[in-house]
Amino acid sequence: LRHDDVRQHWRRLEDEWLRKWYLTVENDTALMTLLGWAERKFGPEQLEGFLRMDTPSVAQLRTLHGLARRCAAVPEVDAALRAADQPAFRTALAAHPELQHDLDAYLAEFGGRFPNELKLEQASPLDSFALQASILLAAAAHPLAPAVPDNGSSMPWGIRKLRQFVRQREELRLLRSTAFGWLRRLLLASGTHAAREGWLRHPEDVFWLTREEWLDGQPAQWAGAVTQRQADYAKFPDQAPPRSFAWMPGEAVPSADAVAARERLEGTRVVPGRLTGRVLVMPEFQPAPWPEFDLLVARHTDPGWSLLLAQSKGLIIEHGGLLSHAAIVARELGIPTLVGVAGATDWLATGDQVVLDATAGTVHRTS
Repeated sequence: LRHDDVRQHWRRLEDEWLRKWYLTVENDTALMTLLGWAERKFGPEQLEGFLRMDTPSVAQLRTLHGLARRCAAVPEVDAALRAADQPAFRTALAAHPELQHDLDAYLAEFGGRFPNELKLEQASPLDSFALQASILLAAAAHPLAPAVPDNGSSMPWGIRKLRQFVRQREELRLLRSTAFGWLRRLLLASGTHAAREGWLRHPEDVFWLTREEWLDGQPAQWAGAVTQRQADYAKFPDQAPPRSFAWMPGEAVPSADAVAARERLEGTRVVPGRLTGRVLVMPEFQPAPWPEFDLLVARHTDPGWSLLLAQSKGLIIEHGGLLSHAAIVARELGIPTLVGVAGATDWLATGDQVVLDATAGTVHRTS
């Protein structure tokens, strides 16, 4: 595609797709209203039971695990995945047309769901075979918990509507992921063309441009803008801003408060339970393979983290509430989880042994 063709596709998607995102606001408004009513009317344990349901995120996981096991059962397909050899993988799949069809259908529906899906510069399974292969291998190696029985039909009308809006929220997140995945592919196509024309040094440099620069700016000015932006960005990795703050251009970036010496952390219970194990601390998503661990500690999760959540026996998440993605997936998988655990990724290190008492809402180290 030429640069102008890509921009035309982008504008059409913005007009027909992204500008309809007011639907998410309407859905969440109804959802939060019903949640407030349910929290007042029912106790935490009863509400936890009401919110445990099948969702698109875990339905995706079950589809992925089935495909991964089928891939692992074909020696030449499994070998190509382990070698991260895309041509050999496609050649091996061609001998199994039903598996190839099902995998292509999965990627068409879920391939745009990548780990940090609000960051278009992050690789997705649609354009990174290495990521696609690591996902399939990890899914094949770890069984998924059985589905939680769903008795939603016997619940009060207000709870049934609440559950409906929860599912719709997850469906809208899937649509957003799909949109962002395809927009990323369009930008990479533009970046590839720009690199050939000498406007950018590398195709991925397109992600350093603003939307306005890319759509309406002068391509001859792109390389200079990217160089300056990369130099500015290099100054920030060592700065840890607070969780929320107000800032104006020209002011110094606020610094986060130092993590206080504490005996334990506290958070909001999502799924009760108590377990002891080793933690994997992941402030930012890192693709598989992952070290052996029991509990995942993260600042937040996106739907692209679902496979990692499914391999966890417990979750300790800094941000989010009862309807965050991590909370929704944790309830369906039935794994003890706390959210809103401030400072967890700074207080803990990968390999630490901890006790997660999600019933009491606490975490403390044992070593």
